[in-house]
Amino acid sequence: MNFHTKAAFAAVLALLLCSVATTTASASSDTLSRSMVQATAPNSESMQLLKKQAAAWQEELSAQPEFASWRGASLALESLGPGGHSWMATVKEAGSGRPVGYMIVHAQENGGYVLGEYGAGDSPLFHSAKLKAGIRKAKLSSMKSISKLYLSPAAAVWQLTDANGKHSYADAWSGEILPINDVQWKQAASIWTAATEKVDYALHNDSASNNSNKNHFAATTSISTSSPLPQLKQAVSLQGDDPLERLSWMLQPGLSKPTEQKLLTLLRSGKLLDYSAELYGDSVRLIGQAAGYHSWSDGRNYGAFVMAGSQGVRYWPLSDAAANGVFYPVRPSSPSI
Repeated sequence: MNFHTKAAFAAVLALLLCSVATTTASASSDTLSRSMVQATAPNSESMQLLKKQAAAWQEELSAQPEFASWRGASLALESLGPGGHSWMATVKEAGSGRPVGYMIVHAQENGGYVLGEYGAGDSPLFHSAKLKAGIRKAKLSSMKSISKLYLSPAAAVWQLTDANGKHSYADAWSGEILPINDVQWKQAASIWTAATEKVDYALHNDSASNNSNKNHFAATTSISTSSPLPQLKQAVSLQGDDPLERLSWMLQPGLSKPTEQKLLTLLRSGKLLDYSAELYGDSVRLIGQAAGYHSWSDGRNYGAFVMAGSQGVRYWPLSDAAANGVFYPVRPSSPSI
């Protein structure tokens, strides 16, 4: 197989891994429906703070054109594993009740909450229709149980358990069944736990950024219960394209341990950034593109990522993305002759 053939094959393979299947086969709709029942959170002071914080993020984002449907929408909170320290807030449009986005919120040791990631569109993270399509494509038999597990934007999965207790894992964004096993998932969890204990919590510390291993999940600072509610300071949106047309991760060197400020400067100048991350012991390659960002008053910066083969934008902490993968500045197109 020559180089060009390999490149073409890689593009097709990446597209297959990232796309959502539409083939039909049997799946356990009853089990999936039961797994989607919303968890009822205790009516405690901390939960009231969570609701207040999520509503503040919702209101702030609704002023942006791509989040306009969030205005007046309701929030459905659901606990995520492992550990029960994270929640998914599904944003449901006023009147229709259809999903128009999501937020992932993490509890912090000081009692505050941090926004892990968020996105707009009618196919949010952990969308049941995408999971059903993935199960049908993989021709899996009926599932005994289905759980949602979230470590970071780069490691969010459905855990499917069959009648024999065997686990399969599906990507939380695309619904595709991933080629990983329990050992690989546990290793990812161990890496994430170790990183959150060791990584300096200063998001803008250049030395901390340079010392981060690409396989580690970046930690973030926490919001104190007495801190003012965050405001969106700057929003930059670029016209993206398809990173699969370039295969940047194969054909050019990536940025070497960029700081957040470096990434922000490039995006602010109008530079698109292709993105690639090898996950779960290099068993899965995540391909996408950063085409803008949001900067918040609490110092957090979220890149606007579009995953290859899918629609909708996911806003990830840039520090998290840099810690898990590699950015490739998109080169200007050659002039046509």
